[in-house]
Amino acid sequence: MLPACGGDVARIAGDPLRTLKVWECGLGDGDDPSATCDWLGARFTDRLEFQTAVAFAAVLLFLAGAGWLGAARSPNPPRAGAMTFSAIATGCGALLFVLAVWSGRADYEALAVALWGGGWLLAGRSWYRAGVRFLGGFTVIVGGLAVLDAIDRGVVTLAPMPVSPAWLWLGLLPLWTLFALGAAFGPRRREAEPVQVERTPVTAPMSDRWDW
Repeated sequence: MLPACGGDVARIAGDPLRTLKVWECGLGDGDDPSATCDWLGARFTDRLEFQTAVAFAAVLLFLAGAGWLGAARSPNPPRAGAMTFSAIATGCGALLFVLAVWSGRADYEALAVALWGGGWLLAGRSWYRAGVRFLGGFTVIVGGLAVLDAIDRGVVTLAPMPVSPAWLWLGLLPLWTLFALGAAFGPRRREAEPVQVERTPVTAPMSDRWDW
């Protein structure tokens, strides 16, 4: 039996994880869909959504670390301790997302997405102040969309949107990854050389100089 569908919200595409599950378990052409589909017998770590959640959490933590590495390599790196709350929020969000998918709690998923979205908002703000303006601003946008997705998941469904907000930050994430990896592992930016200032020679007589 397929799970019942309800509500008055009509969307072109819903949550990406559920969309992937429906495609794999009902619409895909897999040779053995029961290997990853709990509707057809998969349990615990064999479930498609749990495997996807673990992979996403690992990639999320790696990308957050790459972003901080790129900010640390900038001419004006963030101050010590700037990443504390961002790292805690992102790490807790990634772990909670895995546990939420494991237990099947959609409300916990919303809280997890809100946590890592808030962590990326803090990170982007810190990177922007450190001089990595494009990556910092881009990170703020992705984090803001994640928080919007959390509201859509756990508070109120944003009915006017034709797709789930998760598709928005998920679509921007590959482009963000390119900039983050470039900042972390690309050539290091050098500080601008100070401009030489030509000094005007002193023309006042010796008796009028305040030369101590």
